[in-house]
Formats: sequence, C-alpha cells, structure tokens
Amino acid sequence: YLEETLPADEGKLVGELAVEWTRLFRGLRPGYGPKPPYGYLHQKVRQSELEYLRKISGIYARFGAEIEPSQSNRPDYLGLQLAFISLLYQKASAAYRQGNEPLAIELENAAAEFFQQEVASWALSFCAEAQAQAKTGFYHAYLEILQGQILEMNAG
Repeated sequence: YLEETLPADEGKLVGELAVEWTRLFRGLRPGYGPKPPYGYLHQKVRQSELEYLRKISGIYARFGAEIEPSQSNRPDYLGLQLAFISLLYQKASAAYRQGNEPLAIELENAAAEFFQQEVASWALSFCAEAQAQAKTGFYHAYLEILQGQILEMNAG
C-alpha cells in the first residue's frame, strides 16, 4: 500500500483514509459498511444499552481506567476495549517488576476474563466483515493484523 500510494497527494490520501475509517468503524447507516465495532451491538445476551455501558464503565473504573472527556468513542468501542486490556497487562507488568506477583496475576486474569467475556465472541467476525468491505490496502492489512492479534489473545 505504501509503495502504491507513495506518489499520491498526501491530502487526498489522508481524506481517502478518513472516509474509509468512518465507513468501516463508525456505522453511519445500515448498508454503508459493517455493523460498527461496539460490544453492545454484538452481544449475545441482551441487556439494555444503558445497563451494558454501565457494566463496561464499571469494569474500567474498578481498575482505575478512565475515558478522557474529549474521547468521542463509547466505552464498548472495540478500540477502547483493547486499550483497556493493554492497560491491565501494563499494570500487571509493573506489578511483577515491583515484586507484587499476586496483584500481577489478578490483573492478568482480569484482562483475560474481560477479553473472553466482552471481546472474543464478536471481534473476529467484525474484523472479517470489515476486511471484506475494506477498499484500501491500508485497512485491509490493518484488519488482518488485528485479526491475528485477536486470534493470538484467544489462544493465550
């Protein structure tokens, strides 16, 4: 993709990628891209949207994770959920370095549990659907990498 777009006008390329990102990850209207990557839209057990968002926000708060007020994504957005898992693993690593193995194990278990309960059941199907609809090589490759990461997390 880099080689193909090297001679392209940067402004045009940025615009093209922004439009593609919106189509793939925002769900502006049915039929215009995949179902957006919000956990609530993909959950198997139906809760009200408010209950679900409160649950996710409560889990974040329990581990000291806050969503920046300027953040325009919902708590159940796939990117935020993966960032939360990353945060838990970073905290676990710090706990190991400080010699606090029980806390590290608790954080690792919380990360794995959150992934299994809130992400694993739907993230791969979202990636496959979005990848099938990706028009740029950039997002096609990005979604392939994301699928690989999710598969790796599932195996661990």
